[in-house]
Amino acid sequence: MTTHTFRGSDRVEARDVVALVTGAGSGIGLGCARALLRAGARVAINDRASDALDRAAAALADEGLPASRIAAVCADVTDAGTVARMFAEVRQRWGPVGALVNNAAVSGGRLPLAEIADEQWDRMMTANLRGVYLCTRQALPDMVAKRWGRVVNIASVAGVSGKLLASAHYAAAKGGVVAFTRRVAMEAAPHGVAVNAVAPGLIADTGFTRAITGPLLERYLAGIPAHRAGTVDEVAQLAAFLCSEHAGYIVGQTVVVDGGASA
Repeated sequence: MTTHTFRGSDRVEARDVVALVTGAGSGIGLGCARALLRAGARVAINDRASDALDRAAAALADEGLPASRIAAVCADVTDAGTVARMFAEVRQRWGPVGALVNNAAVSGGRLPLAEIADEQWDRMMTANLRGVYLCTRQALPDMVAKRWGRVVNIASVAGVSGKLLASAHYAAAKGGVVAFTRRVAMEAAPHGVAVNAVAPGLIADTGFTRAITGPLLERYLAGIPAHRAGTVDEVAQLAAFLCSEHAGYIVGQTVVVDGGASA
């Protein structure tokens, strides 16, 4: 398996990189944490569910990854005060966050617009967009001060293409993540901070794919030229690369990982 190290032309070494991955209790978030640990970073894993976080930390340690480089931080990323405390806790332990992966999110099912209640719309925007904003706002000042940093926002192909069978409120929130990424990237790039997004399509072993089977799954797969679902590791390795020194000239981009479904 290919891994990416942080050692490179700008002399940011692995032992100096502190990463924070939100929504890392399972799925893509846990995969991103694993990839970053294998690249040599110290990784703070976040989730709002303490039991999921404990299982994730134990799973990473069981894989032989160094427990001394793993920190579990339970926090709700949609609450500004809680986010500030989370970053302060990581800073006190290891120093400021240098690589942030904004992954925490909720799915939206396949509701037609007329069936989306006001409360569902608001919850989707809060869970999938506000958390990205709050965490990025906390991370950027330290990155700018150091003149090095990486932010990777996990969006969705639903935010860049109408082909995916996703609800409008989910698509709107993830489209907001894509637009947020582009704009913040313009502010951050002059200070040596690269902000980008990854937009996964159908990915195996995530909450979404576990919820669909039979004809519905076949319908999804029929629209994918690669004729398969992607893997968590394929998304995670890309996120780890975008967090490395090799990705400093990639700015404001959204990289789609969907087997060609939106091409």
